[in-house]
Amino acid sequence: MTTLVDTSVWSLLLRKRGPTDHWAVRRLTRLIEHRQRVALTGVILQEILAYFRSDEVAASVAVRLRPFPLLEPTRADHESAAALFRHARAHGVAATTVDCLIASVAASHDAELLTTDGDFARLVPLAGIRLTPPEE
Repeated sequence: MTTLVDTSVWSLLLRKRGPTDHWAVRRLTRLIEHRQRVALTGVILQEILAYFRSDEVAASVAVRLRPFPLLEPTRADHESAAALFRHARAHGVAATTVDCLIASVAASHDAELLTTDGDFARLVPLAGIRLTPPEE
């Protein structure tokens, strides 16, 4: 099984002061240690790298993330994301177009989504995605 790791989790792992002791970071660390398939999308990679103030730090992080494959969205994923955005809005669920794209990519690749972003929980019934459950 593939686990698509959202920006919210990578940012907790890659903090300047070191990783946060958070269930999602522990889960990601275990997945990596056990050589499970951990992936990103291009937009997640872009979000991660965009927030570093230094080009050098961003380049270093980019190198650290290279072993993790990118799940590239297809045309169908973009169309599905747009439909999900409209569907969510019609049901009173606030969602960004980026979150809808990430959800669509997760669904089309049958990947579980590891995130700390509560917005995705509201998309589960609309998008048919699986979220990694939090640890107790």
